Amino acid sequence: LVDDGIMEGRNGDNFLATWNQHDYFYFIGVTPTPLTLDDLMDLDATNTQFKYWEKQVGIALNTKHPYVLREMSSVGPIGMPGVSDAFGASLWTLNFFLYAASIGISSVQMHMTDNSNASAWAPIPIYGRQNTFVRPQYYAHAAVAQIVGNGNGTTQIAALSTSNVGAAYDGRIRAYAAYANDKLQAVTMINAKQVNASSSDKGSFTFNLNLGSANANKEVYVSYLTAPGADSQTGVTWNGMSYDDTTGASSVAENTVTTTTADGNGR
Repeated sequence: LVDDGIMEGRNGDNFLATWNQHDYFYFIGVTPTPLTLDDLMDLDATNTQFKYWEKQVGIALNTKHPYVLREMSSVGPIGMPGVSDAFGASLWTLNFFLYAASIGISSVQMHMTDNSNASAWAPIPIYGRQNTFVRPQYYAHAAVAQIVGNGNGTTQIAALSTSNVGAAYDGRIRAYAAYANDKLQAVTMINAKQVNASSSDKGSFTFNLNLGSANANKEVYVSYLTAPGADSQTGVTWNGMSYDDTTGASSVAENTVTTTTADGNGR
């Protein structure tokens, strides 16, 4: 298209302002393999699927126009019960937003319909629920709004190396740094190893961070995106907040302020 002159326009009119694509991680009736929640939470699969797209984004950005995803979701066309409406999908969504930003995608819109199990919230009573309701995915949107919005338009996201995590966590660990005005603003750490609410042994993964000497001895605030388990559809919180199913209003579910202090080397 560029070679054929789409960038040139005609009679003073520009034909192109933004490169736009849409995709789904999985599409029922199109993707030939079955899907489980554990499959969705294998974050390496997202990188594999978007390997070519990373190249496409780079080509688009060379034209000086932004590249966006105007229709995206974990499962299309209307989600999958037990997968796209579970907390594991919220972790997938959080990772996807940050992954997309890290490769230069300017904007991602998650597909939403009133009958979708992949919508961030249900605007009508459906699927046995008597009222409208918020899904776990909504909390990932709130988390990204805080991470990106805090930079007042200057936020940049970079993926951090998370290699050698051990076989039990291969594909399940991600970390991203957020910079605002070219200064480190936040670090997001994701543990996407599936453990369901019924499990008595949730396990844990330890991240070792080096925030740099510029952040030596600084107090660091810790926010959690959490739920009873990967299969949970309720009980989700972000930064101690929960969102009302009917009004969408936030309220304090946990008022503990968690902080830690970096050492003299910023670790």
